[in-house]
Amino acid sequence: MVLGGISFFPHGAMILDPQKEDIPLAAIDLHHQCNEAAKLIVDLAPSVIILVTPHGLSSSHSLNVYQNSSFRGNAGWFGHWEEFCVECTNADDSLTQSIIDNLTKAGVACEGIAAFSRGAVGPLAWGEAVPLWFHRELLDKGTRVVVLSVPQRRLTDTINYCENEAMEVGRFISRLCITSGDRQGLLASERVCLLVSGDLSHVHGCPPATPAIYQGHPSLGEDRELAQSFDGHLVEQWAKKMFTDGDITENIVNDAKRQLLQSSIVREKVFDAKLCGFAGLCVIQGCLEELVVLSEKGNIQTSGKVFGYAAPTYYGMLVASMKIE
Repeated sequence: MVLGGISFFPHGAMILDPQKEDIPLAAIDLHHQCNEAAKLIVDLAPSVIILVTPHGLSSSHSLNVYQNSSFRGNAGWFGHWEEFCVECTNADDSLTQSIIDNLTKAGVACEGIAAFSRGAVGPLAWGEAVPLWFHRELLDKGTRVVVLSVPQRRLTDTINYCENEAMEVGRFISRLCITSGDRQGLLASERVCLLVSGDLSHVHGCPPATPAIYQGHPSLGEDRELAQSFDGHLVEQWAKKMFTDGDITENIVNDAKRQLLQSSIVREKVFDAKLCGFAGLCVIQGCLEELVVLSEKGNIQTSGKVFGYAAPTYYGMLVASMKIE
């Protein structure tokens, strides 16, 4: 296998600057935890990062594969954090087109998208820029980035999309990287890491005195009990099962899938909990399932952990990273 690592990173810009005035204390801890988690991936020195984002150039129905030759943007949010800039290079056209063609054959609605023209510099915003900023050392060294933007129907048809397409995207990423016997994936000659951008429940609410830049839109509502239960369920029951040291077996990934997609709290409350990162978690689930299937031993060895979780304001943020041996 050449899939070297998998990470789930938050994209709340508040975690970027621990010195910022009035920053929620929990965001400072998340900043340091992101630095720790990113080091695990940086040390793997991947030649390609596959970045999955829920807040990119999204369409209503299809997964979008970015096809600009390069990208530039910042983590700006309400006029703050615009100084946190990233710039990166895309993979070549033949690879991105092959990804589109093969995902389409696998039943995933998928399109290529280029801002302005393929040769122009494409835009990035907080959903891509925040996790990439923590991995900027790799970008400076020339690591290329393939961006996959999750469609908007993740919001309205969540369970159906995640079970049938987000999971398949993860499986496909594993197949891209296989180097077993006569099976050679499109990225078999590369060192690849999967970086998923996402946050958890957005209905934690926050105290009235919270500065405006850290407050959510009133339309989100507030259900702190649901938010804490939902995030706790995902972190304790799913993330800590998958991001760990040791062997990941078929039994483990099947149990994790039941927790992620078949538990009553998820099937009944995923829409109300309003988490943008759920489809990304399902991509990781599908990816690990397929790695186990493709493994000659029937299991994979990993070294990783959940580095941190907190809800500094109205939404939860999870930091987790693993190295695949």
